[in-house]
Amino acid sequence: MGGLSRAPLLLRDAPTELRLERHDRELRALVRQGDDAWRETGRVEVHLRRRLEVGVAAVNDSGSGLRAILTGFALNAQPGTTPRPANRPAGSPAGVARDAPPQVLSMTRPTYPREAHDKGIQGIVIVEILIDTEGRVARSRVIQSVPELDAAALAGVEAWRFKPAIRGGTPVPTTARTPIVFWLE
Repeated sequence: MGGLSRAPLLLRDAPTELRLERHDRELRALVRQGDDAWRETGRVEVHLRRRLEVGVAAVNDSGSGLRAILTGFALNAQPGTTPRPANRPAGSPAGVARDAPPQVLSMTRPTYPREAHDKGIQGIVIVEILIDTEGRVARSRVIQSVPELDAAALAGVEAWRFKPAIRGGTPVPTTARTPIVFWLE
């Protein structure tokens, strides 16, 4: 959870929900698994504009083969209420075919350019990708640039594969934005 988790957090091998709450100048990070209660993992004071762009990234540096799948994302302006998953319309009964966002099938970490690494250049490149009906990245473009890292970010996302988004029971093309993180270790 980035800089919000101050202590190691042990999680079970189970579906996990993450929540980020903003209360004026305070950001709180929370996590829960299954029907467990929400656990706060950290809080930090921030100075943000009224508009906040949020991205989701899963980083695994343990070599354990973690596969992260985003199954729902919702923005809720009312603290204390539970948003409905993005892929289930209000009032739709369980078991009925419904729309679904794309799901990651394979995602490899882009190669850190040797020259940028040697110069100590690091940062986050935001890439917009078009996922076609076959689940391939059909097109990509840089939205937020770190010039020395852009080409590596674009080359990295080209090999990603997805289960395509579904609308009305049919695969459809969709766009997504993803942060590509290049940090020196």
